[in-house]
Amino acid sequence: MKDSKHTLTPWEMDDVDGCASITTDRSADICTEICYLSGLADLDQNAANGRFIVLACNCHDDLLAALKNLCQELREYNPTDIDLTAADAAIAKAEAKP
Repeated sequence: MKDSKHTLTPWEMDDVDGCASITTDRSADICTEICYLSGLADLDQNAANGRFIVLACNCHDDLLAALKNLCQELREYNPTDIDLTAADAAIAKAEAKP
């Protein structure tokens, strides 16, 4: 199980009676439900959590690649005057293996 990979993005979110259903791209030949959020009494919060998860997952790879590229460029430009500690920590957190 630890070698499993997540379902490919993009993901989408449907609000079904106050519950968030997160699925793969519905325009694809096969649509797979990834998860269903229904545990909160606040139905608006269920939907907000679903939107947040989809947004974060869909842009994760692009944001990580952009940050790594920016850090590399900054280090090549002037490696001693720029503190990238927070950026390095964010990259390590994003690349952490479960």
